[in-house]
Amino acid sequence: WEKNISSAGQIYDILDEQGLKNKVNVLLKPVVSSEANPCQESCLALASASEAILDIYLSAARNGWVVLPYADNLQAHEFCIVDSVGQYIIGPDGSVYKCGELFTPTESVGRLSENGELVLKETAWKRWIDKTPTDSPECRDCQFLPICMGGCSMKRLWKPNLSPCWELKDAVPKFLQVLLANARNMQ
Repeated sequence: WEKNISSAGQIYDILDEQGLKNKVNVLLKPVVSSEANPCQESCLALASASEAILDIYLSAARNGWVVLPYADNLQAHEFCIVDSVGQYIIGPDGSVYKCGELFTPTESVGRLSENGELVLKETAWKRWIDKTPTDSPECRDCQFLPICMGGCSMKRLWKPNLSPCWELKDAVPKFLQVLLANARNMQ
């Protein structure tokens, strides 16, 4: 992430050149070190990543992009695509996962059968999607709960030593600048 943050915003230029401005959504998230992606030495600290992401979003919004379409009412139904019931990542061997950070057999939520049918491990799948943020005292008392919906499930389930909180929680003034620029583009 440290190596590519300076060029990450170029995705908006590339998409614009292809005629895809405001036809696709770009979701920027901090990289999290995991077994599948061990990067603790090269990952940005959360505060630095948050600032960099907001700088990219603000620049894109100032160039006419709708960068946060879910945020027009300051509420998201999910924190990440992991929380979406029908979102999956399919490995080359047909294993099915919920999170792009976890690709070991223990994190698999199912597999594709020979005929392409999705066969879920019900318990593993439910572990990801049955998130109730109000079960956590920390979340229940947090003013950002409607926005983050409990934060990162991967961190909550697999990395309890890392805060699952919304990565932009400590950068609210800049987030509000992005929302304002974004709102102008949605009119």
